[in-house]
Order: sequence, then C-alpha cells, then structure tokens
Amino acid sequence: ACRILEAIGRCGDQFCLDSVIAFIPRDPQLRKEQALTMARFALRGIKSERSVWFCFDLLGDPDAEIQWRALYALWRSAPYGLIDVEISKRREELTKLAASSNADVKMHLATLLGRSKSGDAPAILFAIEKSEKERSDWRVQVQTVRSLGAFAPREPALLGKIIGYLGSPNEHVKIATLQVVTALTKETVEKSEQKAQLKKALNVFASLGPELPLLQGEALVALGRHFPEELKKKSEILAEKEVPSLVKAKYLEGISFNPSSEAIETFLRELTSDSVRVS
Repeated sequence: ACRILEAIGRCGDQFCLDSVIAFIPRDPQLRKEQALTMARFALRGIKSERSVWFCFDLLGDPDAEIQWRALYALWRSAPYGLIDVEISKRREELTKLAASSNADVKMHLATLLGRSKSGDAPAILFAIEKSEKERSDWRVQVQTVRSLGAFAPREPALLGKIIGYLGSPNEHVKIATLQVVTALTKETVEKSEQKAQLKKALNVFASLGPELPLLQGEALVALGRHFPEELKKKSEILAEKEVPSLVKAKYLEGISFNPSSEAIETFLRELTSDSVRVS
C-alpha cells in the first residue's frame, strides 16, 4: 500500500490528489507515506487549498516523522497565498514546533518560513534560533540563515543576525552564510547599520589560507558583490602558485559582478590558465 501511495504521488493528477486526502489510513506507516505523497504532488506543481489545509492539520500529529513530511510538502507547495494566511493563523502551533527536539522538523519549518510572506514568519524563525542555542544542529542552522536572508530585504537589521552565523564552528553553516550574503541585494547591505561589520568579516574570511579554500572562495565572491574595491586589493591571488584553483575561480566570479575593461582583460588573460577550473 505504501508503494501504491508513492506511485500515485509521482504520476497522479488533481483527482488522485483529492483521493489521497480523503484516504484515512489505520497503519501509522501509511500515514507517514500519505504525508510524503503530498510532497510528491507538490513537486509536480499539483496542489490545492485542500492539500494545504490537510498538511497543516498533519502538524498536529504527535509523530515527528509525519510533522516533518507535512512541512516538506508545504514548503514544496510554497509560495502560495493560503500558506501565508495559515502560518499567521497557526502562529502559536508553529512556535511550539519551533522548539521540537527533532532536527528534521525544525529544518523543514525554517525552510517553509523562508518561502513565506507572512508577517509572523520571522518571529517563528526566531523561536527556532532560540531553540537551536540549546541543541545546535548544523542542518537547522543552514536553513535558518537562508531564511533570514529571504527576510533581510524587508528588514535590513537582520544582517546582524546573519553575520553572527559566520562565527559558527561548522563549515557548512559558514559557507551557507557567505552564500546568503552574496545573494543579498546591494540596497539591503547599504541600508544596514552592520555594513562595516560585514566588510570586516568578509575580509577576514577572504584572507584565509589555502587550507580553507571553500570558505575563502565564497568570501571573495561576497566581497565582489558588495565591496568590489576590497576585492581589487586581492588581485595577487591569480599570480600566486600556492593558491588553489578553486579560490582563483571564485575570485574571477567575484570581479564579474562589476564589469569593466580591467575585468575583461583579466578574463581574457586567464583563458590560457593551466587550470581547467580557472579557464
């Protein structure tokens, strides 16, 4: 029966979606599969008001596995106006979920919030942050900082929270944070009171040695996006043999944010690089 539900979710139409919603399984395993089937429909763009309400109702189930699967289905259905409305209506319920001991629940909840335009979404995300101070799961932190990045254009002050994640001991979290910074609009950074703090932090990461190429590379891209004058000071990177090709490629990506004759000359020159990644 689980495999039948899986197959329906992968190839069923709107009528099948309604049939799955109407299905009342007695077996807990089927209930879990039913929740995941909602996500499979959503992945193919098949959703409805009924499916959204159904998934929100599943969040009341005590089984954390059903909860995270329902949240996964919801963020796969987003953006969707009804989801924003339901997040605001169910703020108290979702705030309780934010304190869940299950990392998968919080990870998918954070992802859902980042895809929402609900005015209550940031407060629920802050509740996840508060909970993570006690448990600290890097997967949850990655999704949380990504969602903070989605809210930052509306609330530039959130840049301070985002910068805070650069102090994480986990490399995945720091890389995700640098990517979030790169994705921010220049206007968001300009409006923020933490602009100088961000410049300082990016310069620190951009100056890391070859032993941390992923972090250094993403920092160079972020510098090019928001502080191109700072990136120009690091042009020697391309000439230094001990610098990994990944870092050099990221430097080129950074200067591409600000086209100029100088940048084009650099690109043309590096086309003959011995490194395939760079060329």
